Amino acid sequence: MATAKLFPLAVTGAEVSVELRVRALGETYRLVHVFREPTVEDRRAYWGWLSRRGENAAGDPAADYLAANETLYDSCILRVEGYDFTRTAGQEQDRPWKKAVPFEHKLWAVEKLLERAGVLSEEEAKN
Repeated sequence: MATAKLFPLAVTGAEVSVELRVRALGETYRLVHVFREPTVEDRRAYWGWLSRRGENAAGDPAADYLAANETLYDSCILRVEGYDFTRTAGQEQDRPWKKAVPFEHKLWAVEKLLERAGVLSEEEAKN
């Protein structure tokens, strides 16, 4: 009898490591962002930001993609590796490095975190 392949559900407390390779000033840096697995509430907040409609600089309707990503990053990030935070002490008591991480790095890390989600085929998405 064949064993069915079961979809793995998120494990509470699980950590997710996202690695970025960033080139700057002629050097390549390996930067690691370690997240806790996003909860249902985290995902709802993320999609809530995406469903808010505002206007972009051209006056066209646009979702708040940047706020959605930063909200998810800030709520799920546990620690980062590969950054020099020697000049950031005292910015925030629980995580003094959080505000010092470049905004673009936060966006890239969240994109990689979200890439882990499954992708539905076109037919499944219609149902």
